[in-house]
Amino acid sequence: MTILGATTRLAAVTCLLLMGAGDAVAQGQGKGQGQGGGQGAGRGAGMQERIEMIDADGDGLVQEAELAEWRETVFLAMDGDGDGALTRDEYMAVQLGRGADPDARGPRYAQMQEAKAAEFEVMDADGDGLVPLDVFTAHADAQFSKADTNGDGALNATEFRTMHGRP
Repeated sequence: MTILGATTRLAAVTCLLLMGAGDAVAQGQGKGQGQGGGQGAGRGAGMQERIEMIDADGDGLVQEAELAEWRETVFLAMDGDGDGALTRDEYMAVQLGRGADPDARGPRYAQMQEAKAAEFEVMDADGDGLVPLDVFTAHADAQFSKADTNGDGALNATEFRTMHGRP
């Protein structure tokens, strides 16, 4: 990855983290009443925006290498103290979508936070309260492999949504 590419991706992640883009933009339109004439575009649009941000070659798929690069950028954005490991607080503090705006959090927010806390516990297998980059990326690689149901080394939109707990 080039320095410019790293800077651009870090800026994109920072914007997502600070502004709650993605799902917040799409879901904020209200139960699919935004783009798509009420056909459910509200929920899927945020996930599609995430795919487009990660899809560096623009082929409509999230390649394993693209996701690995993105995950590293996200990790660096979450690692508030820059020590190369995430604490539970750092991991839990990052909120995307509706979670980024306390006034827009949906009914699934608490459930999603519980799932996120459980995911941290899985990554923190040794119980030291820290998840270093290599553990974070290994966990992400395992998620990718599980989601890549056809084994082609890329995730289509359905596989990507499934990886993120969406139908």
